[in-house]
Amino acid sequence: MIACIIMFACEKQNDVTPPTKTQLLTGGSTKAWKLQSSIPEDLCPTNIDNTYFFSADGTFEFDRGTNVESENCSDIINVFGTWSFKNNEATLIVIALGPTGQPASNEPLELINATISSLSEEELVLTDGMDKAVFRKK
Repeated sequence: MIACIIMFACEKQNDVTPPTKTQLLTGGSTKAWKLQSSIPEDLCPTNIDNTYFFSADGTFEFDRGTNVESENCSDIINVFGTWSFKNNEATLIVIALGPTGQPASNEPLELINATISSLSEEELVLTDGMDKAVFRKK
C-alpha cells in the first residue's frame, strides 16, 4: 500500500508543466518589470522608477514614473506598443506605437531587440552584443 502511494505521488509531480516564456514574462495577464542593472552601467538616475509592463495579449506599456529629469538626462515619454518573441523565443522585440493615451503613430519605434539570456518568474536578463540589462519583477 505504501509503495502505491509513493508511486502515485511521484507521478503527480511529473504532471506539472513548466511555465511558457509568455507566462513567465506576463505572469499570465500583465506583469511589471523594473530595470535592476545594466552593462554598461546606466548612470541616468531617472531610470530608477521606470516600469515596463508586458501583457499576455502581446501589448506593452512603458511608464517613466515621477523621476523624469536630472542634470544629465531625461526619460522618454510614457508609451504603449507591442512585444513579441522571435527566433524560436530566443529574442524579445518591443515596438513603441505611440505616447500613452494617444492614437498609434505612423512611425513605430523599436525599443528592444535583444537576446533573452534568462527568464524566470522573478528575473529577465537581456543581452545585445556586449550590452546586458537585468530586470526584476516589480
